[in-house]
Amino acid sequence: MILNRSTYFAFIFLFLLIGKTLADNGNADKDEIRIGIIPFGNYTGTDEARKIMLPIIENSLKKQYTNILTSSEIRNTLRSYRIRAAGFISFEDAQILKENLGITHLLLGSLDFFDTTNIEVGVSARIVEIDSLKIIWASSASATGLDSESLLGLGRIDKIEKLIKKAADECFSKLNENLFGNNTKKQNNKYKAKWALVPFDNFSSYRNAGPVVDNVLLTELHSQGIEILEPGVVLDIFRRYNRLPRGQVDLQVINDLQTINDVDLIVTGAVEKFQQRSSRSPGSTPIFEFDARIINARTGTVLTTEALSGLGNDYETIFKMGTVNSLGDLIKKMSWKLIVKLNQKIKKSYFAKR
Repeated sequence: MILNRSTYFAFIFLFLLIGKTLADNGNADKDEIRIGIIPFGNYTGTDEARKIMLPIIENSLKKQYTNILTSSEIRNTLRSYRIRAAGFISFEDAQILKENLGITHLLLGSLDFFDTTNIEVGVSARIVEIDSLKIIWASSASATGLDSESLLGLGRIDKIEKLIKKAADECFSKLNENLFGNNTKKQNNKYKAKWALVPFDNFSSYRNAGPVVDNVLLTELHSQGIEILEPGVVLDIFRRYNRLPRGQVDLQVINDLQTINDVDLIVTGAVEKFQQRSSRSPGSTPIFEFDARIINARTGTVLTTEALSGLGNDYETIFKMGTVNSLGDLIKKMSWKLIVKLNQKIKKSYFAKR
């Protein structure tokens, strides 16, 4: 078929019009997302971390996405409604922010490490839909000044601000492709299951080891395609029964997690060792040890347990290549390993019976 000149240009115009419409619709979906940044939990042991880390973290986020309200812009609303939020939020409080600020999503997270002596930083973050508090993106990143050091000692980072920027940029590096549905992961489990993370007990010498591990483990659960209940909802249930959020879970809490929030599996446990590398001991590496158990939310029975311990030099190859200098990175690697092992066990003891 031979097209005349006018028909040819009509087809070209129609093609361009359709393309523009599709592009506009894609941008509209993106523009409709407005992210509010909830103040981060600070588990570093120093107030200095909040002052230095948060502005750099927010700037890294703005490089990936600009339609946001910073924590300082939200502060007045939080105060007006007496909302106490630091890394967590309840469903009721989230709806207040939606109604007053037009927010569609929330960014929550934690400052995990800020060590000016050993030069180590760490951050965990997640984004939830404000209508459901469903976690749609989660990431964590840690770094030490030694991570980029060569055999000749070149490339070492001694400035803490530069290290924070490196970690924050890594944390948000894949935000766009995940946030807008281009990289949706499938669940690892043979059958879909909703998990809840109950805060780990802390038996280590570091006061905030529990919440640091909780936040890193949560990001790894999400990265493996597991649907995980927003921790703020879990904390709300514990508060309802005047219970301390910890590894020991009673039947009332389990019942609410299952009947109200449709949770299938509960993961909890304890941190046994939590030790950063020491700059005073050349060649030292971090040490981490924890154990976990999976509880069937429908019956309250323990399905399986797992315990792991490791050192940063467990990953070392020749010439000290591959050595993990950051405790945050070690926790991340071991959390991934833990989830794989737990998943393998529950496929036999839980899913096989469903």
